[in-house]
Amino acid sequence: MAENSLLDKFKKSLRTGSAAKKQKGAVGWFKSKIQQGLSLAKRTFKGARGSAIQGMSGMTPKELLSQYPKFKLANGPKVQVKGQMFFFQYDAKYKAELPYWDRFPMAIPFEFKPPHLYAINLHYLPPMARANLMDALLGRLNNKKMDETTFVKADWEVLKKIDEVYPCVKKYLLSNIKLAIKIPADEWDVAIFLPVARFQKMSEKSVWKDSMRSLG
Repeated sequence: MAENSLLDKFKKSLRTGSAAKKQKGAVGWFKSKIQQGLSLAKRTFKGARGSAIQGMSGMTPKELLSQYPKFKLANGPKVQVKGQMFFFQYDAKYKAELPYWDRFPMAIPFEFKPPHLYAINLHYLPPMARANLMDALLGRLNNKKMDETTFVKADWEVLKKIDEVYPCVKKYLLSNIKLAIKIPADEWDVAIFLPVARFQKMSEKSVWKDSMRSLG
């Protein structure tokens, strides 16, 4: 990935901007990141979106997709896909019937049942709940290296115990997944907050409200 890419600029802005000034209320995930020198705090996302992310709101899915080599999720059984994080373009088969759907999921696969892939799409949660979910998922890593060998131990028997998982569980038709990229583990903290979700037929905020309503 080239230096000074859009993702690099965003990362530098988020990690050194207003988010670095407000660390109170950080959940375990952010605390672990702070220990690595990444001063992020869960409750500062709204402010960060208005300041640290200022200038990055124009980032498009195409620009993010250009940051990394393309990856075929259909290769799942051959390589480590389960528990990794992917960003991909998706064209829903039953889009006419669906009340809404995300054209560009940021998702963690947990099961393959050809021709479908089951994954946790983090875009379906608002930032605070998303941070809580990532906190829980990062407590289930196979190692602490945060490199290409790192993945979430994504077994459904474990995942189903996490409340925030339920609005995010989605089934994707493998043949309809396009332009997938794998997000490196050391970039997860930034990637999940990039403004690249593209919900169809409903606004992002409306989707979030629906998700939180399902959680009670």
